[in-house]
Amino acid sequence: MHMEEKIGELTPEEQHKWLVAENRILKKLSDVIDIYDVLALLVDEAIVLGEFDGVTVDLIDEQRKFMSCEVAHLPPEYKAMERTYRMLRTPIEAYDKRIDDLSKGIPISFYKKDIEKYSSNVSNQMERWRVKSQMVLPITFNESPVSGELLGIITVFYQQKDEVDSDIVKKLESLISYFVTSVKNSSHFSSLKRQQEAIRSAVEEQQRFLDFVSEVNNLTSPDSIYELFCNEFIHRFSFDVAGIFMEENDVLVCKKNVVSEKFRNKLRKWNAFAKNVAYELRQSDGAIVVSYLQKIHVHVPDVKEIMHLPMSAKDKEGLEALKEPRTLVCMPIMGRDKVYGCLWLWSVSKQVVLNDSDISVIKNLCEFIATAINNSFLYETIENQNKEIKSSKLEIESLYADLEKKAEALRTMATTDKLTGLKNFAYFQEELVRRINEYRRCEGEHFLSLVIFDIDHFKRFNDTYGHIGGNIALEDVAGRIKKSAREMDIVCRYGGEEFIVILPKCNLEGAKGFAERVREAVQAEPVNTDTVAVPVTISCGCSEYYPNESGEHFIERADGALYRAKENGRNRVEIADS
Repeated sequence: MHMEEKIGELTPEEQHKWLVAENRILKKLSDVIDIYDVLALLVDEAIVLGEFDGVTVDLIDEQRKFMSCEVAHLPPEYKAMERTYRMLRTPIEAYDKRIDDLSKGIPISFYKKDIEKYSSNVSNQMERWRVKSQMVLPITFNESPVSGELLGIITVFYQQKDEVDSDIVKKLESLISYFVTSVKNSSHFSSLKRQQEAIRSAVEEQQRFLDFVSEVNNLTSPDSIYELFCNEFIHRFSFDVAGIFMEENDVLVCKKNVVSEKFRNKLRKWNAFAKNVAYELRQSDGAIVVSYLQKIHVHVPDVKEIMHLPMSAKDKEGLEALKEPRTLVCMPIMGRDKVYGCLWLWSVSKQVVLNDSDISVIKNLCEFIATAINNSFLYETIENQNKEIKSSKLEIESLYADLEKKAEALRTMATTDKLTGLKNFAYFQEELVRRINEYRRCEGEHFLSLVIFDIDHFKRFNDTYGHIGGNIALEDVAGRIKKSAREMDIVCRYGGEEFIVILPKCNLEGAKGFAERVREAVQAEPVNTDTVAVPVTISCGCSEYYPNESGEHFIERADGALYRAKENGRNRVEIADS
């Protein structure tokens, strides 16, 4: 169902409220581009709308193999799990037939009374979070009325209410529709940023990695490889415990356990635990098994925050043996998409703060462990890797240059008003600051002016000819302003039916002349809607920047002149007081 159809089902009063809400949401969206900020805004609006106890948003990855939780708002008793839950990735196949319904835009509901009918994943989650009713709604980007792309899902749930009201569901669908385009664009932008950052991190880590590789040259046995890598992790990242687990007869066993010098004589109970523990290959047996089976890393910044939560008996025993566990990282040891084992890293007493680059280095080192184990002739392997790294450096530099171009293209998209093709309000704000700074550097040499245009009686126009007719009028007027402007002028959509133009090297008299030309151009020819030609006029307010004036006051004076133009009968130009 399209937005117009959804709004059409509401009463006039409800329609007005939704249009006000739409304007408020779209204004907020115009100020953000990061995908997390966009989704966090969606979650905040959903919570206000339905007073839900919990809301999560998952997006499909670029390969369309996993759903990844991007934002989670959980009940107070589960707040400590939000950061960890945000890292959860669920294979698409785990959604079985539900993914087909979601792809078709069909919401899916779950109720506690029917919990026995659901899969173990769904029922376990509902019991863990004490959910009585839950609704999963698709986030679908519709390129045409008959096809759409499933970008992800938003899940809402109640702990006390037995059902999610159908009216709330309709309003949620309307809310989602406001965000779809921003989610699509921001996902793409964030993907480019991640790739760009990954490339930068890779370049920075090359030399450090090559230095470490040289130390491995003379190693000939798996045990010496394990020893060297465990010590390297402890030294590089300030962990206190490092262990390497390998699969043997369908269980994970600890092949090497290394404790930092500081705690070497204080963790005897832990050493005994690591020596004897064996994890069965089922996820319920421990966090390290989750990392191994799902081929993902598990990062718990502060274990103290989750000590009260349910966990496996083996994990609980390990935490007790460490006495004061703080930061945990589990990373699969993989090579050529095959998992050989898993690394775990623990800090004791103090947290270890890791960024994305650190996690990437740990991942790369784990991949190198797998490579070292797999090759009988380690020296030959390292030589080959050196050649591959040198070759990949050229590829990285080429890809980096390409990503820079794509990022610039995306910035242009993010600063352009989709309807009119003019620059948007966010771009105007940045450009005005730049032009004022330029004026101040060259004070006395140049002028700087603003003109604000407002389409007269635009609400009446919309009410009479509809939103489509209104959009045609906005595009038409925008085109006439652009045609009248100089190449150096910055023409922007200010919001709604208002436009604003920055006029570098132009005094107040020049600004007034420009405004008059635009006003006459708009008045001269009617706007041709789909059905009728409609005369349109505009009101104009002009101001010239004067030294040391703030940008806000500069705009306010132009806006005040516009207000007088409307008060004095519209279809006229007024200039601001100096």
